[in-house]
Amino acid sequence: MQSPHIKAQNVSMRTRFCLSVCLSVCLSVCLSVSLSVCSHLVYAQGSEDVKAAEPQTFVESEQLLSDRESWELSGLRVDLGSYQEFITGRSPAPSGSIKGVHIGVGARLDEEWSLSGALRYGVGSEGLGGLNFSGMVSGMYHRYGFGLGLGLGVIGVEEQPDTRPDPSPELANEIVASYTLPESSLPLSRCVGFGPLAALTALYRLPITSIFGLKIGAQVNLARLTCEQSTDRVEPDTAQGIVIRQYWDRWGWSLFGGLSWR
Repeated sequence: MQSPHIKAQNVSMRTRFCLSVCLSVCLSVCLSVSLSVCSHLVYAQGSEDVKAAEPQTFVESEQLLSDRESWELSGLRVDLGSYQEFITGRSPAPSGSIKGVHIGVGARLDEEWSLSGALRYGVGSEGLGGLNFSGMVSGMYHRYGFGLGLGLGVIGVEEQPDTRPDPSPELANEIVASYTLPESSLPLSRCVGFGPLAALTALYRLPITSIFGLKIGAQVNLARLTCEQSTDRVEPDTAQGIVIRQYWDRWGWSLFGGLSWR
């Protein structure tokens, strides 16, 4: 049987042994953590040095641009809207108004310039009647959402029969060849014809999203129409139709608005 002194000594030895084991484990863990942290810091510093040594390149993304900046990028533009035009004719051309559809297709070349085409189909009222249509190509300068452009194109008219009273009903049976009325005469009862068109356009585009927006604008144009009215007769020598011809000079201003896509 062991004495109390030996038992106490054994307990003390076991205690010191346990403390030694715990201390060794703690030191090992601390050393491992320290080595891991140091290696991580060294690796991170090395990665930063490599990144700093490499040349940095930045690629512009539309996700980083505002809606307005996205609309200033080059690309296709499509517009669909309506317009109302007020026509003032120089004698003998009549005056009136036109309401219709405005269709635009164009390309933004850079932040400042664009090239666009516009088609208009409308119906005349008051002194005008029937279908009025035009096609135009414009170059436009843009700044802060506003645009100013100059365009050239063609205008056409196809009025309904007897839109106005016939100024010379007996003339259709008297002439034996096509005839051009003087400027002092009254306008033809019906105009069917084409002519050149020049226009100055101002617009403002309001971006709603990066691909969708609103477009409003105003336009001033000058046109010269060659109107013809058939007599339902033909020339005996050439068998060509006999027409009564008249030139219409007119100017107009219009307001338009609609939706835009890019």
